[in-house]
Amino acid sequence: MKRTIAFWASSAKKNAKMLETYIQEEHVDRVYDTIAEHFDHTRFARWPKVKTFLNSLEEGSIVYDIGCGNCKYMNQTNSYALGSDRSIKLLELSKEKNPDFQLVASDAANLPLRSSSCDSVISIAVLHHL
Repeated sequence: MKRTIAFWASSAKKNAKMLETYIQEEHVDRVYDTIAEHFDHTRFARWPKVKTFLNSLEEGSIVYDIGCGNCKYMNQTNSYALGSDRSIKLLELSKEKNPDFQLVASDAANLPLRSSSCDSVISIAVLHHL
């Protein structure tokens, strides 16, 4: 009986993870890749408070933009910026506009970054996608 319960619990966790992955890929990743060009053309205005924050950083600071989308904040600072996003299409469009951008495709909940490896992090309009 214990073995059956353990198997069921293990299967339930696997199924939940598969469902979570499916929902993320189908309702977030695919959508953003589909609307990437429209998103890029309509999301260009920088939020004033974010702009002020980035401009307040010391020259040469390392800034991670998690969920960078079309990278609208990455070229407005005298800092070194690294952007990450799950949308491959948005990253491709950003790289076409500025080949010098340092970008990585990744999930904001599982970043391939070392702890304490930057001076600042921004993550604008991302949390509701997690």
